[in-house]
Amino acid sequence: MPGESALSGLNVVLNDGQWLVGARMNQSLWHIDRHDLHLCAHCGQTHVHHQHNAEYRMVKFASEPLSNEARREVGENVVFAADPDLGLSLSAVPDRVGWLAGLAETLSH
Repeated sequence: MPGESALSGLNVVLNDGQWLVGARMNQSLWHIDRHDLHLCAHCGQTHVHHQHNAEYRMVKFASEPLSNEARREVGENVVFAADPDLGLSLSAVPDRVGWLAGLAETLSH
């Protein structure tokens, strides 16, 4: 409509094989941080090829909740990064310009 400001939405997730970075703006985004293998509620399998004597850690992002598993919503206008050890950091940004600047800063690490 003329005179109305339509807010577009965007989720961005990028990975270079070591770092995972991304941002949320006007879309839903959820994350799960696992420290143990998880059995699928549908088939009872883990769906992960993992050595049993090694530590397991996983961070997963999805735009919609895919299971009844405990998950956290990524806040609106947030940039995030998961480092090579899967330490997760989230930072709120005040506006669209800040959102893009925050994403660019996150990517520069």
